[in-house]
Formats: sequence, C-alpha cells, structure tokens
Amino acid sequence: MVDNITIDELMLWVDNHEPAYLQMLAWAKNYNRKTKKGIFDAVLGLKGMEILANQTIKSYRDEHGLGKVDRETKDVLKQHLLERVLAACDDGEC
Repeated sequence: MVDNITIDELMLWVDNHEPAYLQMLAWAKNYNRKTKKGIFDAVLGLKGMEILANQTIKSYRDEHGLGKVDRETKDVLKQHLLERVLAACDDGEC
C-alpha cells in the first residue's frame, strides 16, 4: 500500500534540505543534457531515480528516523522524483 504521507514528506525533504536538493539538481542537469542530445530514455531515467530515492530515504532516515519504506511507496517516490527532476530545468533551476 502506498504511503502518500511519507512520499509528501520525502519530497519536501528534497526541496528543503540543501544536500538533497543539490543532488536532485545534478540529476536534472544530466537528464537535461541527455534530453537536448535526444538520447534520454524515460525507462532508464526512472531506473536511475532508484539511486536518488535511496539517497533521499537514507538522508531523511539519518536525520529524522524513518521505518521501512515498502516497494510500492518507493516506486511512486521514484516517479515523483523523475517528474520533479524533469521539471527543474524547465523552470530554469539548472
């Protein structure tokens, strides 16, 4: 079962915690370069978000404590992160 509260909290963490935000921007710049070259693959992009999702969960857990995040919640988190990463350069953040 997807835990939307955890997803919302982790997305706020990415936006408001500087190291997590800078990591997200690094992914955004990379994906932006690939998009401009025409070699961006959304399936691989989503797979890459596994790394960012794990880093986000770990940094949040280290600072605030967080129980186990189930697979369904992590999959939805990856989708939200990918959407945020792709929108970051469109908004002029990178």
